[in-house]
Amino acid sequence: MKFKNYLEQIEHLTINRVLFNKIVEVNGFWEEFYDCIEMDFLPHVNIEEDEEIFEEVYQYYAVSISGPYTKEHINAGIVYIDSLDLYILCVEHVGMAWDYVSPVNYIK
Repeated sequence: MKFKNYLEQIEHLTINRVLFNKIVEVNGFWEEFYDCIEMDFLPHVNIEEDEEIFEEVYQYYAVSISGPYTKEHINAGIVYIDSLDLYILCVEHVGMAWDYVSPVNYIK
């Protein structure tokens, strides 16, 4: 599906969003985050071995997703943290309204 901007993309894929930057302080978050990156992203994303998927995540949102978890969610930077039973939206931009940001496309 084609989106005009990031806001439209995220509103299509999620139902609720709650800013949750403190998630990085949860014990075991980083280990599970990278495990989920390996399981969810790596089969779908064509990256070099030393390349990072996310360059810099500025904000983390706990989200409820619309529909089943698919490559479309992965493409938008939504990861599932199994131990917390949470979907996390990783936002790589800050200081600009989401309707002025281009949609993201992690699956190349």
